[in-house]
Amino acid sequence: MPWQELVKTALLGTEHSSLSEQTQQALRVQGIDVSKEAPLALLEGVALYGQMRKAGFQLENYTGELPKAVEPVGEKICSHKSSHHLHLILSGEYGEVLPEFIEHLLKNGKYLPPEHLPVLLRRPDARNWWEKLQPALSAGGRWLLAQHPDWGKWLEVSPKIDWGTGAREERLSLFRHLRKSSPATALNLLQSTWGEEGYRDKTAFLAEMEIGLSGQDEPFLECCLDDKRKEVRQVAARLLAKMVGSHLSKRMFRRATDILDWKAGKLTVNIPEEPDDEAIRDGIQKIHADWKGGAKAAYLGQLVAALEPDVWSVFFEKQLPDIMGMFVRSDWAGILVKAITEAALFHNNQKWLDGICAYWLETAASPHWDFQGINDLAKQVSPAAFNQISLRILKENNQLPAVSAPVFSLFQYNKAHWDDELGNLILSRFKNWVSTAKRQDWESLHYKEFLKMVALRSSPVLFDVYQKGWNTESHLWAAWEKPVEEMLNTLLFRKEMIAELSRI
Repeated sequence: MPWQELVKTALLGTEHSSLSEQTQQALRVQGIDVSKEAPLALLEGVALYGQMRKAGFQLENYTGELPKAVEPVGEKICSHKSSHHLHLILSGEYGEVLPEFIEHLLKNGKYLPPEHLPVLLRRPDARNWWEKLQPALSAGGRWLLAQHPDWGKWLEVSPKIDWGTGAREERLSLFRHLRKSSPATALNLLQSTWGEEGYRDKTAFLAEMEIGLSGQDEPFLECCLDDKRKEVRQVAARLLAKMVGSHLSKRMFRRATDILDWKAGKLTVNIPEEPDDEAIRDGIQKIHADWKGGAKAAYLGQLVAALEPDVWSVFFEKQLPDIMGMFVRSDWAGILVKAITEAALFHNNQKWLDGICAYWLETAASPHWDFQGINDLAKQVSPAAFNQISLRILKENNQLPAVSAPVFSLFQYNKAHWDDELGNLILSRFKNWVSTAKRQDWESLHYKEFLKMVALRSSPVLFDVYQKGWNTESHLWAAWEKPVEEMLNTLLFRKEMIAELSRI
């Protein structure tokens, strides 16, 4: 049997043994060139027959037409060293560095090695960064994706389907593609069959309309507010609320100004017992699971959360901190604070996101901040505001924040790169603690999280500084030596990775 002889020759070495004519003929039949160097022919034979043994049957010869090979176009595929760095990232050793690898890959105009694409696309979070990654796909990478029935759908190519007869996912794919390239064309296509769509398909198509959303969509969405299904009406109302200047936004603002008033240094709130028919048409629900406290609380919360936060600066003629103070001192403080935070997130208003975060950390002891949206707020704070706020709070204290401190949540959820001053301050505080502390306690275990943050978010050029000045004779060094080593290894990896991607 060829397999036994191949194994025997591999064990003895081709300099001490050779393949019989019978085995060579068997390899020729399988398309292996036995006239090349003996070790190469042997390796090809072992690879082929090894797979055949795993399959349990002899592989059939492919008789179809092979895809046409793609021609190189002079793209700058990243180096073998960068490819190795990516392998280490994808294998999990430095998994959290992937976003930074892609960032510097794009910054330096490099292309991904196609051989890593299958592993990348099998990641559960692949959809999160797919659009950002597309400019880094070489012609060879796009060719490879096109050969796979699932991955090929991710490429920016207009699906060739019949709108009237295509499957749901095919039509959604075409609609999504058209919303990016020609939103008006996509809308006309959807309107042509809208009356025939089921409500589940209607809500799915409406959800995709956030892509390229503009005033051209408003008349259609206004009609959707009269749909017989609540699910369709709710999605349409959300889109219209996101559209600054829409008639729905103006109606919402009118309702809000009818119930909120600033008199004699106090914010008064007069909420109707329940929403009227027009408010219900605009998406306000009588009872809403996200808003506790009854019908009035639900009405107020939904109303304020739908409005662009900047309207309050115009209406009250006050700046952001003053408006937050008004809300916090009102009888409806909990609802208003949560609603204005959700409004800033919904409209992605960076000024209000940063301002609310600063106000939160100044008044964190207040019970009004106890809601899930705070974590989402921390994620969206801008890098500049994050560094400014964090530095200010750290300088007001003499040690690293406790795990229960609100600013620690900001550090946990916000992934912004740190300014050098912030990184130096945190690490110097930690070095001082390791050097002077007499015992390990549970309250300091979260310092490991700070070391991970230093490794991933501080500037890699500080590696030489960070590796110096450790008191290896301290009582706690044995407990912290490994976490410190891991921090330095990650920082060094990032430094080498960025340098290699930057090479011309």
